[in-house]
Amino acid sequence: MSEEAGPDESMEEEESADEDRPTSPARDLRSWLPGAPLPARLQIALGLVAPMLITIVAALRASSFTIDDAYISFRCAENLARGNGLVQKSYP
Repeated sequence: MSEEAGPDESMEEEESADEDRPTSPARDLRSWLPGAPLPARLQIALGLVAPMLITIVAALRASSFTIDDAYISFRCAENLARGNGLVQKSYP
């Protein structure tokens, strides 16, 4: 009995060897779009720095509204504690 691989078995081994082989990182957008991996520094930038910058910009844009909202909430709580109900108007 000989242990020769048939044509199907040798093709499967070649295909699995291609899948295990690491591919080189993308150098530009055109090579990244078809599926080449991004370089490690770019992955860190996109994964950590970009969300942090987006969060900071969103927080700065909303900061003027949060102060006003807190003031309204405190005023309503003060009036509720004085027995005037949930109103924003201040009573003497």
